[in-house]
Amino acid sequence: MRGNIVIQDLVSIDQDRFFKVDKKSPVEMKKVLAVLSGELKQYPYAVKCFHLIQEILQNPGGSRKNDLDFLCRELMASLINLGLSSQWIHRSILKFFFENPVPGEVDMREFWEGIFPHTHSFRVVTPVSSKAHLIEEGYLGAFGAKILDKDSIDDHEEEINELCADNFQRVIISENVQAKDPFAAVEEANHKISRLHHVYGLFNHKNELSIGEKSFVIQKCCAENSGAYSNSVNRMQFVRDKLPNRAARAMETMMKQVRFPAGPDRKKFFNAVSFHGMSNNATSVENQLVNIWTALETIAPEAYSGSTISNVTQGVLPFIGLNYMSRLTRCLLGDVLRWNRKAGYQIIKAAECGAGDNLLQQFYCLLALKGNEPLLQELFNRMENFHLLRYRAFSHREVIKSRRKTLKAILDHEQRVAWQIHRIYRTRNLIVHRGQLPTFAKTLVVNAHDYFDQVFELTCALGGGDQYYDTYEDCFNYMEMRYKKYKDDLSKGGEISAEDARLALWFPPEDIDHRTLLPH
Repeated sequence: MRGNIVIQDLVSIDQDRFFKVDKKSPVEMKKVLAVLSGELKQYPYAVKCFHLIQEILQNPGGSRKNDLDFLCRELMASLINLGLSSQWIHRSILKFFFENPVPGEVDMREFWEGIFPHTHSFRVVTPVSSKAHLIEEGYLGAFGAKILDKDSIDDHEEEINELCADNFQRVIISENVQAKDPFAAVEEANHKISRLHHVYGLFNHKNELSIGEKSFVIQKCCAENSGAYSNSVNRMQFVRDKLPNRAARAMETMMKQVRFPAGPDRKKFFNAVSFHGMSNNATSVENQLVNIWTALETIAPEAYSGSTISNVTQGVLPFIGLNYMSRLTRCLLGDVLRWNRKAGYQIIKAAECGAGDNLLQQFYCLLALKGNEPLLQELFNRMENFHLLRYRAFSHREVIKSRRKTLKAILDHEQRVAWQIHRIYRTRNLIVHRGQLPTFAKTLVVNAHDYFDQVFELTCALGGGDQYYDTYEDCFNYMEMRYKKYKDDLSKGGEISAEDARLALWFPPEDIDHRTLLPH
């Protein structure tokens, strides 16, 4: 709460009163949280974010880029939590800012009015192949749907027949779908179709359901908009991924070098992989989250306490913390080279750095070392109109130019990840025990999958090579000890040098170079 400029404007009570509450008293904590939930409603929070953004843009002379960056991130997270799909936000931003030349004076209110999360009513037409058409129409109404032959559609007949082609002879029409945007409407309609299929499957276990690649969406309230939208909105598509050829090589390397598939933890390995796969293939957010949480729970050893959430949290945090700085730097380096590979590569290679440093460590030295400031300034000048990329590089430099700031960034990230893991676990319990699904569950699925991928990738790195571990428990114990040393090293003062690239950018232990002992 402290330092949050949105909360400072919204909360009418002195914030110190919230921090002085007796945390051991459930009654006092409940009272304070109830007051906070009343003062920090989602809609007012999103509106206040926009107002503050507008205020900064109307006074461009000030140096408030950090505030603008914070507010934009808060606004996007708030819009997603209010029910807008990330695809619709992305499409709206591209349409408003990038499809046409942006005039000198931009009226942000026009953008805000177009993206504000109003609830709309949609009709969604989905090509489908299922035996559910045998169910009487009156009972299909319980799922807000009706099944028709594609030839019996009169409205938008040409577009719908094109979506069905020769593969689908029937469509499910979902009426009065309440959603914030067409992508969210398709997802809600598909959720209802899945429910219908699952209930029918209780009585016909061999029943199979397949739906078309796209659904046709018609807005039925304040505008007559219509169009085709993808049905395959799987949360896993938002996770960093390898290209098919690289994925094949990575799998071959894992099967050749990693001990887990054939070692004492082989059942745990394959169970975790299976739960990950089930999450990847699931169409509903509930199944995605429950399965990816189970994968995390499977891979984490029961070595920390009797609590499931404590085991997972304490086991995962060292992996995320050790990987954080190298991951941020690698993402930034990739974007710099995507912007201008030749210029970026030349400047990075000219930077002062340690002997034998790889390209990532050289890039770290370019950003962090004082001796490289002229080269860094040249890089910033070359970026010209790429303001967001330049600001990202500048912001990252501010973090890594001192060990104290680097450690603080890592500890802040560790705290945020711990909170998010607890949210994931609570949401999993809501799904399993109460059948409830919060609006922010989609974001949790992406985060949980990302955490699992990081843990799985690093345990595979530790389970292969010359210095390896046979069990997950040994891997997790090593990472816990290594993370403590990592934070201890960063807590030591002193001027930043080229050696800090090897300290801050942690990598799993590398194989011994046998050529020094057995020259060819």
